[in-house]
Amino acid sequence: MRNRIQAVLVALTASVAVVSTGAPVQAAPMPGDYTVVAHRGYTALGATENTIRALNHARAHGATAVEVDLRITKDGQLVVMHDATLQRTTNCAGWVHKRKLAFITKRCRAGASRLRIPTLDNVLAWAQRKSSSVILETKADPLDRWNNRRFRLLANQIVDRGLSDNVMFHSLSDAPLQALEAAQPQLYTHAIAGSWRRALVKLRWADGVTLQAPVATPDHVRRIRELDKTVLGRESEDPAAWDAYLTAGVDGMLADDVAAVVSFISSWQPTVEEEEPSAPSRKVRD
Repeated sequence: MRNRIQAVLVALTASVAVVSTGAPVQAAPMPGDYTVVAHRGYTALGATENTIRALNHARAHGATAVEVDLRITKDGQLVVMHDATLQRTTNCAGWVHKRKLAFITKRCRAGASRLRIPTLDNVLAWAQRKSSSVILETKADPLDRWNNRRFRLLANQIVDRGLSDNVMFHSLSDAPLQALEAAQPQLYTHAIAGSWRRALVKLRWADGVTLQAPVATPDHVRRIRELDKTVLGRESEDPAAWDAYLTAGVDGMLADDVAAVVSFISSWQPTVEEEEPSAPSRKVRD
């Protein structure tokens, strides 16, 4: 199944991203396989988002990569959590940045299944065991107290583990990604852009962009490849968006419902536009 998904996107990319010479435009190599990226893991079967169980479910249902969110604890450690507060996904309450890592990992449990809250180390160790590609999202929330030193520590942690070829960073904000690139230029960054104008600005420095379906048009994808950059589609529950991404020839897409997206891609066929029949010729009377 996974080979089928990859084959669909590879063939489509070569057919869509073509410059005026007729030669396919090759994007810079991405660090891993991001054909189907499980957004915060796959939360089916009782797995709370951003937990190791959700990551395992994602891989079991065909995801080629996972995406998780990072937050900074009171003692400066990195924990995997989307929200700035604990109460939506755990049995604890309060701000993440006001709790030490030991409190969160020992006392807080996620969802009805009371799953442990993973740290960044837990996710990186999981990625190494599973040979999985990972997207790490860094928040630009002032509460997290990011600074250049913390970005350097994070970047060095990826490099020291030998995961530069398996990890990508993305963010809605430019500053975190630019700080990571400054710390370790070999790290791969993808900027999330809400418009084509913003995408062009971010492509001046980022390795690629993550776009919504209305922005990820075939022409835009072609232009991104001409810059030697890559493009991912943002998560969506709409099959029409999945079709738009595949038609445009993106490098992959984020997915909430991993199984549905994998099934859609595996059976997807490009739409062939039928040519309008030419009008019958009229005889000219002398």
